[in-house]
Amino acid sequence: DSEGAIQTAMRQIGKPYVWGAKGPDAFDCSGLTQYAYRAIGLDIGAVTGIRQVPANVCGRSRSGRPR
Repeated sequence: DSEGAIQTAMRQIGKPYVWGAKGPDAFDCSGLTQYAYRAIGLDIGAVTGIRQVPANVCGRSRSGRPR
């Protein structure tokens, strides 16, 4: 459940940020996210950067203006 992932992430407060770290002693952003979801049995894989969402899903044109 998502609450379990949130609680797992919250328990990591105070641990250092280290680029590329996947825990349990230090994390980067994606490492913390993966660690929290893995704690509830979900493997979300390694993702960096912004995931692009097709314009039709968001209801906006590629220019960013509403359709």
